[in-house]
Amino acid sequence: EKPQEDHLHGHTDANGVLSGTSEGRLLLSLVLNLAITLAEIAGGILSNSLALLSDAVHNFADTSSLGISWFAKRISRKSSTASLSFGFKRAEVLASLVNTVALFCIGLFLLVEAVRKFTHPEPVLGRIMLVVAIVGLLGNFFTAWLLHRDSKESLNIRSAYLHIVMDTLSSIGVIIAAIFMMVFGWYWLDPLLTLVVSLYVIRESWPLLRR
Repeated sequence: EKPQEDHLHGHTDANGVLSGTSEGRLLLSLVLNLAITLAEIAGGILSNSLALLSDAVHNFADTSSLGISWFAKRISRKSSTASLSFGFKRAEVLASLVNTVALFCIGLFLLVEAVRKFTHPEPVLGRIMLVVAIVGLLGNFFTAWLLHRDSKESLNIRSAYLHIVMDTLSSIGVIIAAIFMMVFGWYWLDPLLTLVVSLYVIRESWPLLRR
């Protein structure tokens, strides 16, 4: 019994303090990312920006990962049983696996989209794209700040945090691309950006998936 108590105390779940605050931050991050996703879908349709719609898909995956992480965090606090003598802590590891696999698949999806956009470039309303991307960037920055501390304590939350960091970088790229498309009409930046982001996502998710 003693080792199990120490294990629980190490995660500060015995008194419920850390788990309560981290759950609250996860839930707030979940709601915020859902709002960003809806905004990017609307902005992508209005501006005819496939990059913004792709970023919305990425954000929706972030929202799903945060939901899984929040659900796993609640499950992991359940008491141990006769058949599950270490409690439900493994739920967090399984959630991390689901999140990371999703991140890897998103990277492959973006890679395919990049090739398609190179062959069929379309004009984009850069001003709408720029405004929505800035809103998304601010939201992602705030979400990353909310999850940063807990990402050092939990592999589950770290995978969700990595999702947000990836989307923050993507938003920065969308902003830069929108500015150049507005000024120079360089619509080929849209697929180029998608290609860079997809390769980065795949490279970053693979070590976490192996772990």
